[in-house]
Amino acid sequence: MLKRETALSAANPEGRRTIVGLCVCLAAITLAVFGQTYRYEFVNFDDDGYVYENAHVRSGLNLEGIGWSFTHTVKANWHPLTVPFLPKHVSFNVTRWNQAPNRPWMLASEPGCSWALWLRLPGTALWGVMSCRGTGARLASGREMASRDSFRGRAIPGWSPPGRSPLRANSTNEPSQHTTTIKRIFLLVVCATCTTVFGQKFDGLAPTPPMGWNSWNRFACDVSEDLIRQTADAMVSSGMKDAGYQYVNIDDCWQGQRDSQGFIQPDPKRFPSGMKALADYVHSKGLKIGIYSDAGSKTCGGRPGSRGHEYQDALTYAQWGIDYLKYDWCNVEGLKAEGAYLTMRDALYSAGRPIVFSICEWGNSQPWTWAGKVGNLWRTTGDIYNCFDCKMDHGPWYSWGVMQIVDLQKGLRESTGPGHWNDPDMLEVGNGMAANEDRAHFSMWCMLAAPLIAGNDLRNMSDETLRILTNTEAVAVDQDALGIEGFQYSAQDFVEIWFKPLSGDAWAMCVLNRSGRPQKVLFDWKKEKVADGFSRRDAGFDTTVYSLRDLWAKKDFGTTAQKLDVEAPAHDVLMLRLSKQ
Repeated sequence: MLKRETALSAANPEGRRTIVGLCVCLAAITLAVFGQTYRYEFVNFDDDGYVYENAHVRSGLNLEGIGWSFTHTVKANWHPLTVPFLPKHVSFNVTRWNQAPNRPWMLASEPGCSWALWLRLPGTALWGVMSCRGTGARLASGREMASRDSFRGRAIPGWSPPGRSPLRANSTNEPSQHTTTIKRIFLLVVCATCTTVFGQKFDGLAPTPPMGWNSWNRFACDVSEDLIRQTADAMVSSGMKDAGYQYVNIDDCWQGQRDSQGFIQPDPKRFPSGMKALADYVHSKGLKIGIYSDAGSKTCGGRPGSRGHEYQDALTYAQWGIDYLKYDWCNVEGLKAEGAYLTMRDALYSAGRPIVFSICEWGNSQPWTWAGKVGNLWRTTGDIYNCFDCKMDHGPWYSWGVMQIVDLQKGLRESTGPGHWNDPDMLEVGNGMAANEDRAHFSMWCMLAAPLIAGNDLRNMSDETLRILTNTEAVAVDQDALGIEGFQYSAQDFVEIWFKPLSGDAWAMCVLNRSGRPQKVLFDWKKEKVADGFSRRDAGFDTTVYSLRDLWAKKDFGTTAQKLDVEAPAHDVLMLRLSKQ
């Protein structure tokens, strides 16, 4: 195994970085779990009086003897690694081992430790240090540092964080009462830095557009533990789970305050049992749970955002058992979207729990051009509201009706696919539009291969709303394994005809009547050339006969051997599945 990894490291820079990153993180875990906690004050730096930014770390790390059981060796050439450094004479907490207290300790020249990495949690004031025994790796800036050309520190026993009793400096392996919290921060810092270099997106998530429910459209800030439990119950009892819905997502306003270490806590009045207990309850129903945060300092609802706390929040979500994160874009002064979302992507990956990442920056920075490697879905527009064909003016921004959002999807279909989806926002089915408009809304989201995230009150919905949301034949169009978004084939006199390639050489067709009056539709299959260059599919109606299935009437509807001659109802659709005979 060692030879195989060494060969990979030498031949493949990405592989090399991955191996070194794993070594660093594993070493940090060992130290964090088994080390003792001390405060160190630096009294001497290298012979130039400072340490170097943008240093290099030799990846020939001999980690033999780390902690108590970790042994591994990797040999490779130099590679750049940006490491932020502390200024001179700064004190902070570290975890250390095999050093007696009350004596000077030279991190890089004492026997048993010949290198050190100084690490800062991005966007916070949390710092940590990791060092190891062995030879073969030193901090350098274009050169290798001499063994005594390094850092010297001394342990300060009896020190404690503000408001806490003193930590007890001792030479045993028994941790002090405050070791757990400091270890937690230290591990977070090290893994955050590992992920900055090695971060990526989890593979295998959202192979089809996510299906679930979100609290915002119906309840806004009026969220609570009881609402989420009752919604999970209703998702199961109503048959929505059986139809494919699985995520129960809490939107804004669940947050309380951050604790003294900066970790987010749920609102104790709204969520008295805590998020871990709530997640366990949702999971017990065979469902998954989602949560909300914001890239800014505050959420859109004025609660604490994740800016400067990305890695802490990601770790917290993972510990709670969260499965889905919607990440909003309010109060983001000075931030750039791609960088901000990359930071949270890396934080989620570092936390180790696969979490679907929903990017919600309203399409302002054209996320369809960059978000495929960052998240699993991204909003393409501003917020939806429950209107079929209108928009609401909020001054600096608009809320969009269903038809306006459909129009804004043009030109985006090539960016979507398994694991990375255009998101035209959550559903408004059951929130006040007429049943025919809800049906058209749902059908178009299915044609767009959009996430199907219900936004109504699942505990109290009409039979018609339930029939729309649980129409498994329409849902199958949305969830088709090809993952190809539909396209507008024609538009004339308020009538649009859309096609969507499906697996098994099938097609979906949707006749959308945007008019307030019924419209006659005549479609001569043999004269229509329906082809999709993106998916390289050609329906070939002139030579191939398809059977037709009406997905809302749930009955067969003839074949393409005869012309389609129908009347499309006002603000409604005719949705067909075409299967080769």
